[in-house]
Amino acid sequence: MEDVIHVDEKLFDMTTVNRRYVLLPDEAVSTRRVRSKCHIPKAVVLAAVAMPHSDPRAVGEFVQRLDGRAILRP
Repeated sequence: MEDVIHVDEKLFDMTTVNRRYVLLPDEAVSTRRVRSKCHIPKAVVLAAVAMPHSDPRAVGEFVQRLDGRAILRP
């Protein structure tokens, strides 16, 4: 089980068709236009999880930081 990497891909919509806002009395209502529900922009997030491995021959910052923290970078 030490040589297994779990990869997960998630697709998020950048906006929703029906979104509610709470506005102050002096704020104007903003107009949001979407041409079609099918053409809403999307963002993909890819995450990979594996057991940390250290190489005794390697020297560097990554080898010193194997403390079990999870790092997710876009």
